[in-house]
Amino acid sequence: MKPRKTEVPSRLHKLPSGNVLAVAAEAAPPQSQAEIAFFANYSEYAKTLRAWLVAYGIGAPVLFLTNNDLSVALKMSDHSGWIVDLFLVGVALQVALAFVNKWCAWHMYVGEYDSEFQKRRSYRLWAWLNERSWIDLSVDAISLASFAVSTLLAVRIFS
Repeated sequence: MKPRKTEVPSRLHKLPSGNVLAVAAEAAPPQSQAEIAFFANYSEYAKTLRAWLVAYGIGAPVLFLTNNDLSVALKMSDHSGWIVDLFLVGVALQVALAFVNKWCAWHMYVGEYDSEFQKRRSYRLWAWLNERSWIDLSVDAISLASFAVSTLLAVRIFS
């Protein structure tokens, strides 16, 4: 649901990717074109990493389920539950992080052109979460560790 617009953005900035960023009249202009480029670069890496993590975390269990030899070997392993569970935990964490980031972005978007919205408790909560980069770093690190352990356990089945 898109909120009712209370103000019209007064400036448009073209990002290096070609996308256009609307900025509200009361917002300060960006420090430099480099600032915009660094954010666009970060954004692309974040999307790419999440896509790879989710693809890997879903792809490995699907491979185990669809390949008969792998499926039989996995079923015979004492660690079969851990292997599949750790892959799915990594994926679930990435989906949860995407959910949090989506709502942070929505609140920041609305707050950018609606100064009354910025006074809401929900806006302040999501703005606070949006500024906590350690959340993304922690979830990515846990996902990577989860995938590493599950991959190691899976590789040991065949060695």
